[in-house]
Amino acid sequence: MYLQFEYTAVQIILIVTVGAAALLTAVLTPTARSVAYRIGAVDVPDGKRKLHSSATPRTGGVAIFAVFILLTLILCRSDGETLHIVWGCFFLFALGFADDIFSLPASFKFAIQTLCAVVAVAEGIRLQNMPTVISVIYIVAVTNAHNLTDGIDGLALGVSAVESIAIAAVCIANATGTAGKTLLSLPALLLCGCCMGMLPYNFAPASVFIGDGGAYLLGYTLSALFLSELSSFGAEALPCAMFLMFAYPLTDTAYSLLRRMFVRSNPFAPDHRHIHHLLSDRFGVRKTFFMLTASQAICCFVAVLLLLDLVT
Repeated sequence: MYLQFEYTAVQIILIVTVGAAALLTAVLTPTARSVAYRIGAVDVPDGKRKLHSSATPRTGGVAIFAVFILLTLILCRSDGETLHIVWGCFFLFALGFADDIFSLPASFKFAIQTLCAVVAVAEGIRLQNMPTVISVIYIVAVTNAHNLTDGIDGLALGVSAVESIAIAAVCIANATGTAGKTLLSLPALLLCGCCMGMLPYNFAPASVFIGDGGAYLLGYTLSALFLSELSSFGAEALPCAMFLMFAYPLTDTAYSLLRRMFVRSNPFAPDHRHIHHLLSDRFGVRKTFFMLTASQAICCFVAVLLLLDLVT
């Protein structure tokens, strides 16, 4: 009876965690939105790549950052690995937030992203029995891929929410029957709650964008949490699971880079030809959001099944 009560308590904690993160993010977002006009973090339509109807604040990521960091430090303060991830979140959010205001050089942003990835890997957030450089490349790639995914209203949040749930599911399944280890899924669930709390403001037509700061935070945190969990698995299904867990962001990024290289343009120059742009031009932003979020959810489900097969 005691064991049954313990697991019920853990389940309640996990559900309350998601709800609290969503509620706090929703409450803080209007304040974060108002800050944008005072500091100049506003995205102005240009009629070419930025097609939203009016000037839109880019500070939604501030609410996500504040809630995620606060609740993670309160609930996961005894988990050293999670605290290492939090430090990376802090620096990458600061990098993206500064870019939202000042438009930093791409080379500088790449250098800071790589440095944060190297530090995370040095602290043990890496794939075991594989070259260290693979983990570094993976973190940097997923971080930037989520930034590129933030090209239409709501998409980065929707995709990140389903990825968070999938990572939490892997963590819970890999907890080997102990409630304490099940609670290690808290950071992923906190991030899911933050995404859900922000989504009503970011869903088309968006009243606030998450900005580069929010996108960097999502990509870095998700990749680091996933690598942290993958360290306990063997190498059999890892390549497929690593791709499927972030299938759409990675696919769109690879497609965009190859397309630009094929036409001999700058592979890192932004444009309006991403997969989500092409789909939204035909089906509209909202339908594209649901199609791509559902597709990513299916890919995450398959990734979880692959990893569960290794657990069993």
